[in-house]
Amino acid sequence: MGSRRQSREITIQYLYACDIQKEFAIPTKSLLNWIAFPFHPDSRHLSDESLAFAEHLITGIIKTLNNIDECIKKYADNWEIFRIAYIDRNILRMAIYEILFLKDIPPVVSIDEAVDIAKKYSTPDSGKFVNGILDKIQKNQVV
Repeated sequence: MGSRRQSREITIQYLYACDIQKEFAIPTKSLLNWIAFPFHPDSRHLSDESLAFAEHLITGIIKTLNNIDECIKKYADNWEIFRIAYIDRNILRMAIYEILFLKDIPPVVSIDEAVDIAKKYSTPDSGKFVNGILDKIQKNQVV
């Protein structure tokens, strides 16, 4: 598994926990290591680069959360944001942040990663759901 994939999975796990608790806070590196370990037993060997990218994603997402959520509301036709499964909602948040704010990552990469993570951690239909919303956002590039 590539270091960016690990970073993204750690990001989703952290955002999921924040969303369940209804409190989003920027984590420390030691907290990210603690979160990563049960899911990635090799996380003791995660590179500083992997943790830094996860921290960068989480910090950016939390700082732009209101804009990202408005984007989800706009493009998730007939879905109230609170009705979207926690894991899917946070996968969308991560990918939208990448698409809109990380210009060094091609949008197609962000979408592919989000779809793969949705298939791994959510329901069989989540990949299609996530792909549909992200495709619309990527085509419009509007917050």
